[in-house]
Amino acid sequence: TYSVDTPFDDILRDINKQLIGHYKTVQQKSGALALLSALKKAGFILVLATASGEDIAKPVLSRLSMWELFDFHYCNIAKSKPDIFYKIAGDIGVKTDECCIAEDTLSSAKGAKSAGLKIIGVRDDITRTYQGDVKDVSDLYYMSLNNTDGIVNDIKNLCLQPV
Repeated sequence: TYSVDTPFDDILRDINKQLIGHYKTVQQKSGALALLSALKKAGFILVLATASGEDIAKPVLSRLSMWELFDFHYCNIAKSKPDIFYKIAGDIGVKTDECCIAEDTLSSAKGAKSAGLKIIGVRDDITRTYQGDVKDVSDLYYMSLNNTDGIVNDIKNLCLQPV
């Protein structure tokens, strides 16, 4: 459409370079580290599933002391369709209806919901234009992650309920 002569791989490489630069300064969502640590301590299996490549996700999450909290890492994946959620659940030996996913994007929340996962919506300023829609598909929804004990109890109740 725009008659761009630059090869797609070069454009993608430049975008990734910019993202990596940005993620060198990104800070954690308030309460995220405490919540992940509390969920881990409570015995939950933690899975990272992100559309970002590992070359982007691992450095930032390692810097924020989060990468090592995850038992499994799935990077560079599309989450808008249910297939990936069936694969991940199978890999970790559970059924999808035994899984919860924290999401701030509508397409990923819908993909997970269609696979039978329970959705924990999290408000995010970047995706605020469709946060109402995320809230509508969520089983739990949080404006912030700062109530660690309450959120862990909510997730225990949600995940231990039969579907």
